[in-house]
Amino acid sequence: MDDVDLLADLDLSQFTDAQRQIIEANLYGQYEDRLGEKIVPLINDEKFAQFEAVIDQGDEEKIELWLDQNVPGYENIAEQVLEELKQEVRTNPAKFLESTEDS
Repeated sequence: MDDVDLLADLDLSQFTDAQRQIIEANLYGQYEDRLGEKIVPLINDEKFAQFEAVIDQGDEEKIELWLDQNVPGYENIAEQVLEELKQEVRTNPAKFLESTEDS
């Protein structure tokens, strides 16, 4: 996912650049976690093993391609998760300044 998309439409002007970077990192981590929670139930064990192998390669383009080809409705799911997170940031952006390890 493009980082520009992650923060698009969010007014974070009250935060410093360093704080915005923390928010972005936490938001991205939450996005990946939540997207995974939605996707895993949609694929069987064999596909999950394939997905883990693709993730281990660390190539974002390959990951996106695999998801597009193997998860029905992936783009819609990803958009829904992103919009939910953006709404949370709009409601309480300071929450995303907290460490993700505490969540």
